[in-house]
Amino acid sequence: MAAPPHKTLHNITGHWTLNKPLSDPFTPILALQGVNGFIRSIAAHTSVHLTIRQPNPSSIHLQQTATGASIPAVTEDWILDWTWRDGQDPLFGEMKGRARWI
Repeated sequence: MAAPPHKTLHNITGHWTLNKPLSDPFTPILALQGVNGFIRSIAAHTSVHLTIRQPNPSSIHLQQTATGASIPAVTEDWILDWTWRDGQDPLFGEMKGRARWI
């Protein structure tokens, strides 16, 4: 994904689409995370879209969708305070994560 010059990490609100010719393949990362080969091959042939909202500097709302496949959409809310939170993901199941600016 390429960003226009006026976008910074502290303001990434917008609609983003993965530019596959300019990106590294992500299927090896999915393999390292234990995603099965069938889902990885489907993911390799889909278009990935992100809708990001930053209601304030300390939180990010992200919705990820993949078109051309039956991979479920994922919605995540990140609160950037480095506190551990539980989550649920359709591909990875139960997760724990934390986020902050560095």
